[in-house]
Amino acid sequence: MSRSTRLLGVLAATATALSLAPHALAATAPAGPDTRAVTYRGHTFTVPGSWDVVDLAATPTACVRFDRHTLYLGTPGADQDCPSDLIGKTEALLVEPAAHAPAEQGTEQDPAAHETRVDADTVTVTGTYDDDPGLIAAILEGAGLPGRPRPAEPAVRGAATASRTAAATASVTATALPSSVTNHRGKGFDTCAAPSAGAMNTWKDSSPYDAVGIYIGGSMRACSQPNLTPSWVKDRAEDGWKFIPLYLGIQAEDITAPAAQGAAAADDAVRNAADLGFGPGSLIYYDMEAYPSAHRSDALGFLSSWTQRLHALGYKSAVYSSSSSGINDLARAGSGHTLPDVVFDALWDGDANTKDPVLPDHLWADHQRVKQYAGNVTETWGGTTIKIDRDYLDVNLGPGAPVERAGSLNGDGAADLAVLDTAGDLAVRNNHDDGAYFDGGKVLSQGWANFTGRPGKGRLYVADVDGDGLSDLIVHGTDGEVSVRRNLGAGKGFDGGRVVSKGWANFLGGPGKGRLYFADANGDGRADLIVHDTAGDIAVRLNHDNGAYFDGGSIVSQGWANFLGDPGKGRLYFADANGDGRADLIVHDTAGDIAIRLNHDNGAYFDGGSIVSQGWANFLGDPGKGRLYFADANGDGDADLIVHDTAGDVTVRPNRNHGDSFVNPGKPTSQGWANFLGHEGQGQLHFG
Repeated sequence: MSRSTRLLGVLAATATALSLAPHALAATAPAGPDTRAVTYRGHTFTVPGSWDVVDLAATPTACVRFDRHTLYLGTPGADQDCPSDLIGKTEALLVEPAAHAPAEQGTEQDPAAHETRVDADTVTVTGTYDDDPGLIAAILEGAGLPGRPRPAEPAVRGAATASRTAAATASVTATALPSSVTNHRGKGFDTCAAPSAGAMNTWKDSSPYDAVGIYIGGSMRACSQPNLTPSWVKDRAEDGWKFIPLYLGIQAEDITAPAAQGAAAADDAVRNAADLGFGPGSLIYYDMEAYPSAHRSDALGFLSSWTQRLHALGYKSAVYSSSSSGINDLARAGSGHTLPDVVFDALWDGDANTKDPVLPDHLWADHQRVKQYAGNVTETWGGTTIKIDRDYLDVNLGPGAPVERAGSLNGDGAADLAVLDTAGDLAVRNNHDDGAYFDGGKVLSQGWANFTGRPGKGRLYVADVDGDGLSDLIVHGTDGEVSVRRNLGAGKGFDGGRVVSKGWANFLGGPGKGRLYFADANGDGRADLIVHDTAGDIAVRLNHDNGAYFDGGSIVSQGWANFLGDPGKGRLYFADANGDGRADLIVHDTAGDIAIRLNHDNGAYFDGGSIVSQGWANFLGDPGKGRLYFADANGDGDADLIVHDTAGDVTVRPNRNHGDSFVNPGKPTSQGWANFLGHEGQGQLHFG
């Protein structure tokens, strides 16, 4: 960490002509002027002549580092002598004895880690690469190893460079540790390869350190991890160790699509962390090394996306970087960026504290800092020597919690069907089997015949205003008053309500009027008031005191005058499409295109979005047309597309890949609703 020079090897000019060694014994006879052939356990690996070859049986403490062009033969030692400051991968191979013949031989790719893993008859091979995966593939093919892909075992992803024994251990589903294992106040250390159990036990008894930084994955993780398994993590936790889980992926100068790459890194980091036993609420640190100021914007955009995605997945975010670049930039990022929960500051001043002049006292002030105060030092405790970086932690985030999800009428997180008929009865039909069907339901409230949202009538909405996981009934009268009737519990109806906002008589959605929506814009689990006026401005008024009132708000998007849902106009919806707990803007235009504009910075703005579904010109809710809704029908946290056609059929199209698309054709879930499309003289359906 805090590397002054990136140790990415550069491939020497080589020819990769492949030929087998003339005999079956281990040999180094070259197969050509620029290559060399090495036979190990019946397979001959023809590598560039410039590569080193390391016999791990002869040098058990050798560091298996993938930042150099090297062919490693044998099982990595438990106590590798690795520098603490390695970063990066290049083309390299680790060939280990297979513990046993695998049930299915084959190759698995892990692009996020820049690794290829092969299980064969006598060997297990890990191949790493920087920008030439083809070289690794050619060497493996020349060695007669199986090229047929087989699915990756999820629990092995976080330990792809471990020995076969370690991989077998990792294949056991890990039991999640409490998130408190990533909290600590006091000294810690990090090192390139997780130390052996013996070394950790000795240091626990003899050293001043009680926390350890471990590299859980990433395309730039340089060292093999033979020790890093779920059982190793569990045992260290039981011994009282705390953890700094580090993910070392793409660096600032290589970022080309900050939002997408940051989210992808978070997805991979969570998979790896979960495989090792770190459950929701745990901190995961992104290692962003020092970078030139020209890359500031890309780095901040990437780290913002990293944090947003971790939060969406129920984890907490931390960022490691140098004081002079990443930490300085985060401290001055201002609005427009989602900041991490914890900063890990590389400032090698020798002081075991979390102070840094670039960090004002009010930032990350509530036990939210780590400082790396010395780097790449060699220490010996109890006779055991390790090369480390020295860290001081002041981290206590409290128990972790999953992302705040939208409530539902019965509190199970899957949107139920609320039916408002022309008599004014409101019945709730419970969602069953993740939206497979809705039951017969029962009437929970009456007297709403004048609240069907047509001209001259009031309007009803359902959304969780008080954050208890139950969708409340929101009443918008023709006098402009908005009142909230709290949900009393599944099947118990709603209370008498209280007025929480006034002055909205011209926002009932009729011709020439604005429109109101209720959805959680800032991710606190409580529906906010979203105002869409006739000028086309969208303003978010945040919910305060569990729905006691909404603030004055601010405009977050403009240009939507033709999307008020009147005849001949498009329509807007607000729902959490990507599972981060914050309502996104869903745009339905008159051409029938559906585009999702993602929510950023707790509703501060919505991005430019992208089209995710088409062909819905006849579903804008006008007379003679069907209607669309967006709500989480299957309880996975992502809003699904619910289609209500003029024949009265209701079909759920599940959200695919956090809003990339919706399953087509979906599945019919209910029928007989032709007279509930909200047109004049008809009832209405609500999903929540």
